[in-house]
Amino acid sequence: MGAIAEYITPAFLNNTPYLRDIVETLETHRSANAKCAVCDVDESVTKFAHCCSSVCTREAFVIACQLESALLDDDDNTQCIAHWKDDVARYAMNVMLAIVLNSSNVTIQQKARRLLLRLANNNKTLPSSVFLEGSNFDTLHRQSSGGFGEVYRATYGETTVAAKRLIQTYGQDNEDEKRWRSYYEALMWKTLKHERLLPLSGIIKTDQEYFIISPWHCDRNSGKFLFDLVRNHERYRWGRFYQLFVYRWLLQVVQGLRHLHEQGVVHGDLHPGNVIVVNPRPKDQDHLEFDIVLADFGLSVIREANSNQQGSIRGGAVLAPEQMPFELDSRPGRPTVESDIFMFAALCFQLYTTRSIYPTMMAHNKNRAISALRPLDREVIVDVPGGDAPVVIPDELWEIIERCWTVAEDRPSLNWIEEKLKRMQGSLSSAQYA
Repeated sequence: MGAIAEYITPAFLNNTPYLRDIVETLETHRSANAKCAVCDVDESVTKFAHCCSSVCTREAFVIACQLESALLDDDDNTQCIAHWKDDVARYAMNVMLAIVLNSSNVTIQQKARRLLLRLANNNKTLPSSVFLEGSNFDTLHRQSSGGFGEVYRATYGETTVAAKRLIQTYGQDNEDEKRWRSYYEALMWKTLKHERLLPLSGIIKTDQEYFIISPWHCDRNSGKFLFDLVRNHERYRWGRFYQLFVYRWLLQVVQGLRHLHEQGVVHGDLHPGNVIVVNPRPKDQDHLEFDIVLADFGLSVIREANSNQQGSIRGGAVLAPEQMPFELDSRPGRPTVESDIFMFAALCFQLYTTRSIYPTMMAHNKNRAISALRPLDREVIVDVPGGDAPVVIPDELWEIIERCWTVAEDRPSLNWIEEKLKRMQGSLSSAQYA
């Protein structure tokens, strides 16, 4: 059994569901002749794997009791926990991260995530279990660079990974804050686990810098994949096979968004570049079938957050009308469940047409986030080898786009979108084998 079982009474364990979930997952080892990092007493202490804090059974019991009160009671009992510092905070954050990743209770997961992020932000530190062992890459090849940082294809052990490094801008006063924001966003990402979400493997600290590590997928983002498909394979251009690709991926996007929203999190920056193609597998002799995962949760926020410390307020590539700032120099409003639905409409348009929404919206400045209730164009012209190709968005998909691309109170639920896409997918599959 893990550390929790060593100091929690059976009655306490049985009445604390989240503890039962994580007992088997928390590996510990004992430090001989060690002092508790909290109370400085010489006694046998427990220490989480990859955790730098050693806590004696007495202090661990106190921490567990306070966590139970904060996570299981309806009243807000988080005030004392939010002020924990140093080893107590590090120890508690490792426990809370394990709760988020292993508990089957969604309410407990949401509470633990909020408390974990608050405690991390107050201490400007991360749970030690987020960091990966080792500090060197066997290979490191830069793949892309932007204002946010640089992405490398790297070999870590025997695994090919994507390594994201912040671009350093020396001399700026907010450099430390920018770096911390990136790590804070990585922690948010680490707490999210679903088959339709790209997982965060962890963070690697080298001699001079940090890299945020995730699995490497070479099959490109969904927009690039579909653009190459229609340009290089004429028989796939907006036919039944192409539509099945798009509808299948949109359905998987909805599944990923549903998990985020159920966890009390919104994505905030949904576009084709953040929809990654993965898992190619043969469907028949003619073609492969692919899945997608959602990536880049840098703009994700906790829905019920009361302060900017609980998530980003930066604007994504598309802003819903209610997010638009009233003044030119003011910041956009926080992402919401409804704004994710608005962005989903733009994603539908972009994936099906392989065109950006910018030309159809006649944006006056493509470097600024855009938003309007001005309608998208159902018919567009796409430049393909051999000439221009007229593309008309099908009726069923156009209905989804129109309903999502409207004012917040009129946007549909993910349930409605999912059922609509399933029917569309089923009709195409039936017609294919009729």
